[in-house]
Amino acid sequence: MQITCSDDPQLANVMLAVPVGRLNAEGAHRFWEVVGPCMSEQSPSLIVDMTGVDWMSSAGVGILMRTLSRLRPLGGKLAIFGCSPSVEKVFEICRIAEMLNVSASPDEARRRLAG
Repeated sequence: MQITCSDDPQLANVMLAVPVGRLNAEGAHRFWEVVGPCMSEQSPSLIVDMTGVDWMSSAGVGILMRTLSRLRPLGGKLAIFGCSPSVEKVFEICRIAEMLNVSASPDEARRRLAG
């Protein structure tokens, strides 16, 4: 998995993570290596652009939940957009789409964080 994490170009104090590949056990480990250090009191919220994620396992769900757990004490939020139908199905089965602020578009994800 390749992943980048940088300041969101549209929202202050929000980071944008862009994973590409499979969010399986190996991908989840890589996700945490890159995204974990990006989370801070100065940037307590995170948007995840999932357009490049073609498959996600339970390890992917776990790392997203871990990320949310890390952001909440900082006063932050998590929002996700760009999910493939198979990834959306995983969120639906786990019943966590609302908790993770799964959004239909980048604009909707940003509105959820700003609101």
